[in-house]
Amino acid sequence: MCGRASLPDDVSELKQDLRIEWDKLGDYKPRWNAAPTSDLPVVTSSSGHRTPAPMRWGLIPSWAKEPAKERAKRGA
Repeated sequence: MCGRASLPDDVSELKQDLRIEWDKLGDYKPRWNAAPTSDLPVVTSSSGHRTPAPMRWGLIPSWAKEPAKERAKRGA
């Protein structure tokens, strides 16, 4: 996983290329430096419709026995 991601101002190409219903995302904010533990749009598919949904981006360490407690330690 890379350390940072960017979210573009113009999502028209993404909407067309991925054939997604972008308007359902709601509060989308372009960013050039999104960090792990940020909520980022992830394309999901349900009943043949692709829609972006906000999800927390990052990895849970393989050694974590209780992932919820690891997130709490980091303040996420």
